[in-house]
Amino acid sequence: MATLRGTPEPGTRLAIVKLRPDGSEAARYPGTALDSPDDWVAISAVWEHGHVDVGAFAFDNGDQLREYFALHAPYNAFAVQDPDGRPKGWYCNVAHPSRLDGGALYWHDLYVDVLVNVAGETRVVDEDELAS
Repeated sequence: MATLRGTPEPGTRLAIVKLRPDGSEAARYPGTALDSPDDWVAISAVWEHGHVDVGAFAFDNGDQLREYFALHAPYNAFAVQDPDGRPKGWYCNVAHPSRLDGGALYWHDLYVDVLVNVAGETRVVDEDELAS
């Protein structure tokens, strides 16, 4: 895989692998690398996991995701748009720094997420998982 500044060249297809807090695989989906700033990997992906209401907004099949993965920082962020390009919101994950390995980008999700809808309302979710 050709790289630019240590990140995949735009147009490179990658498997995006989400890991649970315990390190096991939670999801795997295809994405395409976009032009990325240093120490980040920007990905274009399409949501294909049905309707999922996350409280501040909902994901639906066909939604367009622009995902930004930090390679040296403990977070990532997804810009979510409907299939026509209308913004729905941002989904930000507290995570371990992401890593590239053999045509895949791995991101190790932790518990707390921050959501921001198009009205600017912010919601912190999954804090209850830390209580146990």
